[in-house]
Amino acid sequence: MFISCQSHSTRSIEVTDAPEASETDTSNTDVNLSIDSLWEVLVFKDGGCLTGGQYVKDGHFGSKGCVMSEFRGRGKKWEEFFSLSKDTLTTFLITKLSDTTTTKIHTCPCMPAKNGEVAVYALQRIYKKNWYDLEGFTQYSKREGSGCIDNEQAWLWKILMNQESITALSKQWNNQL
Repeated sequence: MFISCQSHSTRSIEVTDAPEASETDTSNTDVNLSIDSLWEVLVFKDGGCLTGGQYVKDGHFGSKGCVMSEFRGRGKKWEEFFSLSKDTLTTFLITKLSDTTTTKIHTCPCMPAKNGEVAVYALQRIYKKNWYDLEGFTQYSKREGSGCIDNEQAWLWKILMNQESITALSKQWNNQL
């Protein structure tokens, strides 16, 4: 299934500033969620589009439209998530790598992201390094894709379906600490 964010209402990719709840506002049920609960809300409930901003380019992660980006103006949940320590986040995200459950995060213009894939993109934001720039995976940085079935996302899916590759990828992300 191919989805383009251009075909959805602009609300799904629009960058706006949402009003923030005051510290005394108890109606915000997302306050102080555990890391696992927060992740579930971010990737399975809220979702959003990566708008191609899931990769590090010239030392910067994201773009104005990327749901994980520092530029994102709607809400603070991703910022709350990324405010946790690198050690905590790395350990948590590595546990997600083998999870092939489809999320509500979209990799425009191709496929909805798998849970392990979103974990990789989160690690890329944390370390400002793409998965294909890690030792043992650099052969992918030289590859040319030919559409949504032969691109970085498809290659990453194949890696995340192989336990040996997951182990090697996990080791490389741990080495970034």
